[in-house]
Amino acid sequence: MRALIVLCIAALTLVTAVQAYGPMGLALDTPQLAQAARSGHEAGQPRDPVVASNPSVLPPGSNPYGASYGEWTGRWWNWAMGQPLESNPIADPDGSSCGVGQSGPVWFLAGTFGASATRSCTVPAGKAIFFPIVNVYMNFPCGCPACAVPELPPSQIESCLATFAADYIDDVDDLEVEVDGVPLSDLFDYRAGSGLFTFTPDPSSVVFDGCILPSQPAVSDGYWIMLAPLSVGQHTIHFRGAGMIDLTDPNCTFGFPFEVDVTYNLTVEPRRHGRGQIAAEPEGNWGSIKSLYR
Repeated sequence: MRALIVLCIAALTLVTAVQAYGPMGLALDTPQLAQAARSGHEAGQPRDPVVASNPSVLPPGSNPYGASYGEWTGRWWNWAMGQPLESNPIADPDGSSCGVGQSGPVWFLAGTFGASATRSCTVPAGKAIFFPIVNVYMNFPCGCPACAVPELPPSQIESCLATFAADYIDDVDDLEVEVDGVPLSDLFDYRAGSGLFTFTPDPSSVVFDGCILPSQPAVSDGYWIMLAPLSVGQHTIHFRGAGMIDLTDPNCTFGFPFEVDVTYNLTVEPRRHGRGQIAAEPEGNWGSIKSLYR
């Protein structure tokens, strides 16, 4: 069984509390965050056209919370494949598993295995949101046996898997993400590949990938979005991805057309401290904003 998982997702903003609108009418957590998303890595630098077109999205070349997009993809796979089948967020039909396994400053969202889905999800305020529009991982030894020659050094295994993963993603030809009905643009600029990483899957993941190991080396490729923290309130996400996954190498062959269509209804809630106390919206400062991009 080939280790291929195509997932799609997206996230959006509709503000009810802090009003910090960018050119697209989207609301970020603070005015400073909105400025950071509009202006790029540092104040005074030329505006990246990708950043300018999607002011609510952290730049694809940045290092949000100290890690690159590529590094976050490995963390995302550990989260997604580490959950048992009955609460796996990829197989979640309605959003009831949205909060499973979440920790740290970034909140992960998951797509589906190719079906449509509508999910409702509650997200704490102050969390960045990271998700794939379309993604894939390639593993070894049996997922792609061409990369499993015993004498191959790790660097060549990584290059081998990355080549096959890229071949899959190269066939994606349609990406759509809407944030509160407003489409994000230049989505093909948000491609990110990982280095060789290892994830620890839940044993029930064998349903998704019959080749999976207890400690699974893999390489990921795909299109990913990291949204800056959203303001408290109701939000709607719609995304769609389509293509023809087709790889004809004799040692790693797989192909099928796919289309995914998913809607997320998000509620961003104020964070609570102590016994029932609700924390105020974070005011932020330029030093903390810059740390998102390091």
